[in-house]
Amino acid sequence: MATHCRETPKGRHFVRIAVVGTIMRDEIETDSGEKLESFGGILYNVVALAALTRGSDRIVPVCSLGADHFGTVTQRYFGDSRHVQATGVHASAGGTDENVITYGGAGDRTERMTIRTEPLTPAQLEPAKDCTAILINFVNGRELGLETLRAFRASSSAHIHLDVHNLGKRIDESGTLVRGEPADWKEWLALVDTVQANEWEVAAMLGSRPETGDEFRAAATGLLGAVENLRVAIVTGGANGATIAHRLTGDRSVRTMHVPVLPVDAVKDTTGCGDCFAAGFVVGMQRHRNPLRAALVATVLSGLNAIGGGPEDIPAMIRRIEPEIRKHYRELDARIASGFLGDEANPVP
Repeated sequence: MATHCRETPKGRHFVRIAVVGTIMRDEIETDSGEKLESFGGILYNVVALAALTRGSDRIVPVCSLGADHFGTVTQRYFGDSRHVQATGVHASAGGTDENVITYGGAGDRTERMTIRTEPLTPAQLEPAKDCTAILINFVNGRELGLETLRAFRASSSAHIHLDVHNLGKRIDESGTLVRGEPADWKEWLALVDTVQANEWEVAAMLGSRPETGDEFRAAATGLLGAVENLRVAIVTGGANGATIAHRLTGDRSVRTMHVPVLPVDAVKDTTGCGDCFAAGFVVGMQRHRNPLRAALVATVLSGLNAIGGGPEDIPAMIRRIEPEIRKHYRELDARIASGFLGDEANPVP
């Protein structure tokens, strides 16, 4: 798995991270009845990555966006950031994808999605070619074709992280996003280095939804065992935290670790939590070269996002990551720093 950085002439390391997915126009109704409107999708990824990076690091969003929103979004979210290079954002004549998200109790939600953009072409992926890491986030579920990713993988040595998200979901006659098994999911996972999926996405792939700690560990190792070249699998579970399985020990033995959810006083909106988790993990891997430390950073950022107010609040959250780790995860962080690789898991092929 490639987790390398590049060096500047002065010897300072820098990274280029591409984010492949969709920028959505979201209408959100919280479980308390509050209604919010914002742009989302990979904006959460990009804004979080830009806030996490430093120096000569660059973030390269690769997506399509309706021509009517192109100027507003690129200026509002990317215009003031010296880290974001928006050359991979393409204006779509069809318009911006839209999503109406309604939250119910226990974190359940329904989504009604209108897709107007076309899948990205190999030519549109060119800005990602020289990146050191690539985060693929299936927001509308059809951003990339399997053959497009296969061709890209053949020409790139970057660390590719996949957020399964809406891969494999379909839209019914009412526009509602319906859970379903991702077609050829093993082939998708075979083309990436690391993957994350929540408990519902795992259920679609493995056939059952994890609920207990043992079941989350089994799900993470199950994803890892399903694909020979996959190096890290993470299963997120909202209030259940995140469980990571990896085989990066050199002898291909599998280790697992559970990271409890960040304790917060009140959850405001969980929209974008998975996106923030992905951003934290990708930067954590580039910076620490350690999937366990990266999962810790990702968990904290995801938790902070749940009490924030959208992409605009993310930069302020970044400054709280390390203090929150020291406050809530000091012992676990110290174990990781001292060489803890995770708990031994049952053998995975």
